[in-house]
Amino acid sequence: MLGGTPSIDVAAHTVVVTWGISDPLFLGAYSVIAGVSVLAAVLWRWRAVSRGDRDREPNAIELGYLIDGPLGACFSSLAGLWRTRAVATAPLSTIRSRGEPTADKSKLTRALHQALRTPQSWPAAVADGPVRLALWGLQKRLIRRGWLIDEDRAARIRMVALPVFGLAAVGVLRLAAVVNDAGAGGRPGAEVGLLVEVVATLVVATLLLRRPRMSAVARREVRWARRRMRYLSPRGGHNWGAASPKELMFAVALYGPAVLWACDPRLASVIGTDSQERARDPVDVELAVVEGIGRARRRRRRVRLWGSGPGAGNLDWIVDATRPSRFWRLVWWFQRVRRAL
Repeated sequence: MLGGTPSIDVAAHTVVVTWGISDPLFLGAYSVIAGVSVLAAVLWRWRAVSRGDRDREPNAIELGYLIDGPLGACFSSLAGLWRTRAVATAPLSTIRSRGEPTADKSKLTRALHQALRTPQSWPAAVADGPVRLALWGLQKRLIRRGWLIDEDRAARIRMVALPVFGLAAVGVLRLAAVVNDAGAGGRPGAEVGLLVEVVATLVVATLLLRRPRMSAVARREVRWARRRMRYLSPRGGHNWGAASPKELMFAVALYGPAVLWACDPRLASVIGTDSQERARDPVDVELAVVEGIGRARRRRRRVRLWGSGPGAGNLDWIVDATRPSRFWRLVWWFQRVRRAL
């Protein structure tokens, strides 16, 4: 103190500013820009993936192609041929056709039936020229309807991740500059906050870079088909001996070729399906969420109508009864966002 005036140590309070922008201002601006950019990218990708024909429903062979690709379509077609006794197993692990296909007369079914006029193995039948041409036509039809996403459309959809990666690169450069200047001035917390923002941006950009195979319309059609035909699920113990050709084709398309082990084990072994492989029966998360919301609503109605039980007339207890509904709604929205990515 000189002359009663306190001295201020200016060096102790020197603040290091990187790029001419303070850390709190940069972090706040980066958070806002990153949030808006990610939201815009997710909405644009969701809009681009959601295009497709909504007026038609895919048949069994188209569902098989959407779920398992060309082999899935061939498996579904073969199941229909087997159910109408148009194909049978032959010696030396081969398959041969007989008669004429009656249940399904699509190009793929006719091509497979024609290819199996002479007994041959399953890989040779799938690689036959007319079969491959029918599969190519099926792929083009699915792309034309917007259910299957081709390489050009997928590349345009994935381009939306580039601006997000650019924003993450700016964050990495800023983080490197902050760490480099930390020794001079010391800014506790600046590195941690920016690191969290950069990592979150990189994670979202990586998710946006994934290649979509099916459109959102096609995924919705697959889910609806599984809901309509839940009685064909392997868990339901369906009597395959009484199943129609159409039902068997849909079962193989939706739940995999392992369904054929319950119909004809010899045919299933010839086409190369493992006997230990279980039929695909995925859990429909969205359906479980909808059922959970329904159960919560029914429980809430019982509380309000009856007004009995422990805590009757207590508003807190009624509010507690509605909490499962909020939980299921949160899960449902999480599934919607995950599908959009």
